[in-house]
Amino acid sequence: GQFVSPFGIAVDVDENIYVSDPSNNIILKFNSEGDFIESFGPNFGGFPIMPQGMVIEPTGNIYVADTGHDRILRISQTGTTLNTWGSMGIENGQFKMPKDISIDLNGNLFVVDSNGHRIQKFGSPYVTQLSSQPAVEEESTNSQPSSIASNTLPTVNPIPGDLTKPVIIPPNNLLIEATGGLTPISIG
Repeated sequence: GQFVSPFGIAVDVDENIYVSDPSNNIILKFNSEGDFIESFGPNFGGFPIMPQGMVIEPTGNIYVADTGHDRILRISQTGTTLNTWGSMGIENGQFKMPKDISIDLNGNLFVVDSNGHRIQKFGSPYVTQLSSQPAVEEESTNSQPSSIASNTLPTVNPIPGDLTKPVIIPPNNLLIEATGGLTPISIG
């Protein structure tokens, strides 16, 4: 488990630690003692990944902001791609360099769309699974919601008109480094 440029970190309920490494195009998994277990990547959903922010839903699946392909990945704890969504753009569900992702107590996903200058809120498949479970247990040989039983995931869409404000904690101790050529300009 060697890092090139570690970026995001997430811990699951079993205390496994996941670290995204966008320059290496992988996600590394460690146990709680820091011992390397495995790595995922470099490809997910048919494309190499540039993983940055990550979050783990209560069911154990991992959401990853794939900055290089303007998409969000939902992967299992073993690295299997469950679904992906997003493309480059400014419409709802599109991104311009998603950098980070978070999940609230209700299971809603918040995606920091850095070059889109916004934060998008999505209902997650986890929310759909919770809301589709019956309130009263009925006798059945299959107590799972139909979306799980058929191995298809519901569509993940932005929640239009949702005015719930996310809590954003600004980062401390930022180091900004210029790369590439600088262009002198004259004002006035």
